[in-house]
Amino acid sequence: MKHIFVKKKMLYSLLVPYLLAGIFVTAFLGYKYNTSIKELKQSYDNENESVLGKLNREVDYLVRDIENLVVEVELDNQLLKPLTISEGKRSGSENYSIAMALMRLKNIKKYNHLIEDILLYYRKGGFFLNTISIRDEPGIYHDYNSNQTVEYEEWKGSLTRIFPQGRLVTAGSSIFYIVTIPFNEQTENCNVIVKIDTNGFDELMNDYNLVNANAVCLFDSDMTLIASNEIGKEIPWTKESIDTAVQGAKDGQAAKIGGISYHVYSASSDKNGLNYLLLTNTETLNTQIRYIRIVYTGGGILIALLLFIGLYGVAVNYRHIQSIIERLMKNNDKECESDYSEFDYINNALNALEEKMHGQERAVLDNCIRKAIYGLIDDEDSNYEHLFKHQENLCRGQSVIAVFENCTPKEREAKEVKLDLFIIGNVLRDVFEQDVECWVLAVYDWEIVALNWCKEGPVEEEYLLNGLKYARKFLEERLELPYTVGVSEPVCGIGEFSRGYKEAMEAIEEKQVLGENQVICYETVKNGGHHFEYSIEMEKRLKNYIRLGDYNKSKSEIEAIYDEAFHQNPISPEAGKLLLLNLIKTVNEIAKERNDPRQVDSKAVLKKVYTAHTMKDEILNMVDYLCSQSQEIVDTTENRKNQIRQYVADHYKDVNLNVAMIAEAFHLNPSYLSRFFKEETGENLLNYINHYRVERVKELLTSTDDTIAFISSETGFLNAAALSRTFKKFEGITPGQYKAIHQSKDNK
Repeated sequence: MKHIFVKKKMLYSLLVPYLLAGIFVTAFLGYKYNTSIKELKQSYDNENESVLGKLNREVDYLVRDIENLVVEVELDNQLLKPLTISEGKRSGSENYSIAMALMRLKNIKKYNHLIEDILLYYRKGGFFLNTISIRDEPGIYHDYNSNQTVEYEEWKGSLTRIFPQGRLVTAGSSIFYIVTIPFNEQTENCNVIVKIDTNGFDELMNDYNLVNANAVCLFDSDMTLIASNEIGKEIPWTKESIDTAVQGAKDGQAAKIGGISYHVYSASSDKNGLNYLLLTNTETLNTQIRYIRIVYTGGGILIALLLFIGLYGVAVNYRHIQSIIERLMKNNDKECESDYSEFDYINNALNALEEKMHGQERAVLDNCIRKAIYGLIDDEDSNYEHLFKHQENLCRGQSVIAVFENCTPKEREAKEVKLDLFIIGNVLRDVFEQDVECWVLAVYDWEIVALNWCKEGPVEEEYLLNGLKYARKFLEERLELPYTVGVSEPVCGIGEFSRGYKEAMEAIEEKQVLGENQVICYETVKNGGHHFEYSIEMEKRLKNYIRLGDYNKSKSEIEAIYDEAFHQNPISPEAGKLLLLNLIKTVNEIAKERNDPRQVDSKAVLKKVYTAHTMKDEILNMVDYLCSQSQEIVDTTENRKNQIRQYVADHYKDVNLNVAMIAEAFHLNPSYLSRFFKEETGENLLNYINHYRVERVKELLTSTDDTIAFISSETGFLNAAALSRTFKKFEGITPGQYKAIHQSKDNK
């Protein structure tokens, strides 16, 4: 036995999905890890920027409230009068001005809960005024600085400087907002000094300790520290450390201050020139990043472990496949390609075995079915016993025999017939799927198909018929294989195949009447189809259309007859022959009237050298020829209308004048004449006759003194009563009333 090398493609196909899944999951975890880190950092940034924004708004609100207070001071004349008081001894009026200013200062509203007190420093007089009393500079120093270590000169310098624009300043541990009003180059001005509640401001700053353990610091425009929360006070602020923090905020890099690394965020206010710094210890963020890294690393290890278990399972199960391949190698003699995979080799070996078995079984089955069709099946035949053993449903179940006749005129070669058998079998199996088992074989010039019903219960004939119609249409339209199909009634068992074959052949012979390229059931042939009568009315109508030269209406009439007789519910073949002979007779009679030698050959019907469709084409060609002749001898529509009107004018006195009389005069059908006149004029022909007679009556009533009875006889009415009734219908009054009205008009 020749050793065959089998590539381990199946093994690789099992391993590759695991490996791809591992790569995908690893990439996904990496992506999620990076995304989580970015989201964490973004969350820190958003929270810290939110803190700065909130603090900025709170301080802006405080400064806005202080500015409202300053405006109130600036607009109060009583508070501005002490501006002109000089140092030294004061007069009584000056003391009075100071007293009034003190009272007004007490009544000024504090707009914000962080405003602790209001002081006014009058520069020319060198004294302070608060809500309690007037104080000189040393006195006010001791009032507000008793617990502080800042020196008097430093403290005084902080509060008495000129501030054209209001700003926050610190003096010791106290925070003041100072602005000079009215600002000029003389000494007649004062500093409005607003003492900020230090404890309240510290509480405001410390509110932000809860978010990411931040250090929050407030600086003035010169980057001098004004206030900070508790964490911010632990940072050793120097000019160098402040510059480092500011640069770190600009660059987005960590800043190292006092040996500790911080992420720095900054904000500034355009309104008051204040600057804000927020510092977060980088270790806080790094701790959370390490936690995320541990979680994802653990997930990766777990996935790697699962991947290893999966790969190990694949390797173990693959050993069974190797064992099967080794067994097949011992029994398969079929040549194999050198690059076969495991699946290809197994499939190839099994196909070789199936081909051997199928080839032998198929030959036996075809032989038995062919004998059954010829009626030569023998119960004692060993082949029949084999067929019965393996195809019990075919032998005893219900089946339908179908004969496929190729409509192409050329002779087919053996290989073409074999290919057609293969195509028909595959198409029918696709159509019926598991419901029907199809057996296809060639008999003479036909393809015989035995459709064995596999479902429980009786054969669903309509289902089989629709499936055959679909298959026939598919073969014709998609594969250019035109067939006429004859179908038998259901037969029970293989012993009745010969009867089914005869029925299918009888059905297919009726293609001459019913037409080619369709499915013909034996039931249609056997039952004779429905009754159809080619009536005298149909014949007259068709003759009238041809005589008028109206080919479209003639064609529509023939189409309607064909549709009812051959398409909707086909009539019996014998009735179809009779109908075609009658149609030919009708057309030939018109030709005979004109002494035209050209006629449709009726012998073709009897010789069966036609189909219903081809005979229809012959009839329509003859009708077209006759209609083209009619156009030359039939007047135009307008002439016909004028002829009818003239005929009425000439015969209106005749009591017997009616639609039938006119139709007979013009050799037309009465119903067609009425319809023609109504379509062309919009008026019923009988109404037109009566209306014309009434108009003549009106002329006689106004121009003669004849009696109504005489006038009725002169205008075609049966009697005076008939005239009066018709006259009133059209005019709304009686003839006598009409005559009286016109006589009265003439007398006037």
